[in-house]
Amino acid sequence: EAVRTSRREGMATALARQAGAAVFLTHNGDLVLPTGPLKAPLEQLYYWMTGAAGRMASGLIPQTRDYAASSRLLAPLWDKLHFIYAPVDLPPPDEAACAARRRELGLEGRFLVGFAGRFVEEKGFDYLFQCVPQVLAERPDAHFVFAGVREISYEGFFERHRAEVEALADHFTFLGLLTAPQELADFYGMIDCFALPSRSDCFPSTQIEAVRSGTPLVTADIPGAREIVRVTGMGVIVRAGDPAALAAGILEVAEQLPAYRARQAAALAIFDPQRCFEAYEALFTLACQQG
Repeated sequence: EAVRTSRREGMATALARQAGAAVFLTHNGDLVLPTGPLKAPLEQLYYWMTGAAGRMASGLIPQTRDYAASSRLLAPLWDKLHFIYAPVDLPPPDEAACAARRRELGLEGRFLVGFAGRFVEEKGFDYLFQCVPQVLAERPDAHFVFAGVREISYEGFFERHRAEVEALADHFTFLGLLTAPQELADFYGMIDCFALPSRSDCFPSTQIEAVRSGTPLVTADIPGAREIVRVTGMGVIVRAGDPAALAAGILEVAEQLPAYRARQAAALAIFDPQRCFEAYEALFTLACQQG
């Protein structure tokens, strides 16, 4: 699907440029396919086609310099890059609904660690499984809550780790896919911290949703994903691929939870959707003025 999208993107860019229109491409992360015989050729085709579209475009819009500097696609196109955070918005969590949801799930009085996203190798949830015993040794009241779909057919990551998950079943709650904005906001409002142990992640919108909801982060030290903690101080950055470091980060947030939550105002200001829209408008206006 990513390769087909790149082909359509290249054709649209070429046609628009031939017609004299300015074209800006947004970038939400390099393609990282699961290990397999088609990984190398498909990734190579994707980067060739997307790189060609980027060279034709008026500019590209990634979200962070941090990720762009490490990007196989973006680094060679640095002079065309314009950095704008994604305009992510959710309604505020409904405190009464969050409390009711905790009661309904039997999780009152627990320290809740939330995680979300595609249940695939790239997201590093296996590191999260491995850190659970260390967290529970210090915080027996800890519980892990996942929002999303576990069975991703094209990769089978959940199936490979099913035994680990089932062995920890008493400490995990799976909510399924949440699509309603208020329901998603209440998920973030219900949990105490949001864990992102990814192997690769450009700039996850889930992190913005979490901090705007007042929930601090525990984030792997990888390009792009560490940006939100760096600019807001709302959470901790831990060594990537290290379950022990992940556990230590979760425990640190648990100990300093009020201090991290107190930084929500900074997160709301930095990741204000209106600021994002204004930055896009300014960029497009300048492009039109320059012809």
